[in-house]
Amino acid sequence: MKPSAYNFFFRVDGEAILAYNSLTTALVELTQEEFGHVADFLDDPDESFFEAHGLTQLEEDLNEMGMIIPDGLDELEQIRAIRLALKEQDRRLALTIVPTLDCNFRCSYCFSTSHKTRMSPEVQQALLRFVEERLQDATSLSVSWFGGEPTLCMDIIEGLSEGLSALCDKYDVPTQPGSIITNGYLLDERMAKRLKEAGISRAQITLDGDRETHDARRPLRGGRGTFDRIVDNVTRTCEILDIQIRINIDRSNLDAALGALEALEARGLQGNVRTYFGHVKPFTEACADVAAACLSNKEFSEHNLALTKEALTRGLASFAYPRPQLNGVCAADKPLSTVVVPDGLLFKCWAEASVGERWSVGTIWDDKRTAEQEENLRAFLQRDPMARQECQDCRLLPICMGGCPHIRIRGDGGLDCSTWRYNLLDTLAVRYKLGRQIETREAPAEGTASD
Repeated sequence: MKPSAYNFFFRVDGEAILAYNSLTTALVELTQEEFGHVADFLDDPDESFFEAHGLTQLEEDLNEMGMIIPDGLDELEQIRAIRLALKEQDRRLALTIVPTLDCNFRCSYCFSTSHKTRMSPEVQQALLRFVEERLQDATSLSVSWFGGEPTLCMDIIEGLSEGLSALCDKYDVPTQPGSIITNGYLLDERMAKRLKEAGISRAQITLDGDRETHDARRPLRGGRGTFDRIVDNVTRTCEILDIQIRINIDRSNLDAALGALEALEARGLQGNVRTYFGHVKPFTEACADVAAACLSNKEFSEHNLALTKEALTRGLASFAYPRPQLNGVCAADKPLSTVVVPDGLLFKCWAEASVGERWSVGTIWDDKRTAEQEENLRAFLQRDPMARQECQDCRLLPICMGGCPHIRIRGDGGLDCSTWRYNLLDTLAVRYKLGRQIETREAPAEGTASD
């Protein structure tokens, strides 16, 4: 037996000793005595160590959690094999549909280049034909709506949702709950009910801090503020849709990020919405002028953890646990994941949806591709997150897998390491403390009938 290359052993507040493995993502607390035995084994990994010391149960536990492995196991090759098998088996058809690139907002950092074009009836029919051809070999269909601002096109959303639902019934393909990314300005109760009837149960809405900061960064086209109406809409619709609030942060609004939490808390939304903090990045030339204000991955990881702790204390956070990404970091990594824009062009990443044909990977009209589209598609489908030696040697590889595919492919060639590189152990410590708090709350009080 030998130790896994993906083990982490660390203390929390100088007391508890935790063991975590980034391949299995097992997290366990060790006693001081157990850790002493583990440390001795790490110093001299002998296969007979545990049996010789009467520690067969500890050996079984560590083996089950992937923290000790057979001598002949090459974990890097194991990751490669699992990743390849998962991709070959993945027949889930995932669509991100962009009915328009138009938007009623003029956000200062948006990567999208706004166009007035709506998806025409001809494109909608071609999209349904495109989906029908692929549903016959699919195991499920999931649909996300994006823009621009998709709620400007409710007629398109409803019409396509009805058509897609009919196709899934025809070919007996299950559908996953739909989702929409919206600025939330038009999301009143009536629209939320329409979305729910169209099979959309989840919505992501963005805030950029307190009212003053948000209104300066995310105004309507005419310059009027949007904060109050968005928060009003969230309050009225959070029992209709599962709403997640993304709070964008960069250097210019860090001091205002808590203001968004305070506003949600003031509306009594604890337990009704979940928040997370979004990393503003210059994805395309359209938002390149905000690059100087963007936090580095290391800086973002530090601020993200601090703000998430604050959100947890207010009952407003969604907690991200580090899990394996062997099946893909995001939708762009999935073999049958596609972004469809209003003119029928196809893309692998939503961040590329407004740049025109040069980053496209095909069209809905037929299976023909230009040489450039073939290369664009190949760049995503054949992306090897383990091509770089730094990644092969990294203990975080299973939960990072090379970071954002778009940035790795379109960027300057540098690494785009996951924020886990900078806050993994601190995040796991928070997770451990949350678990202990839950155990304490659930433990029967002294002197009760449970004793």
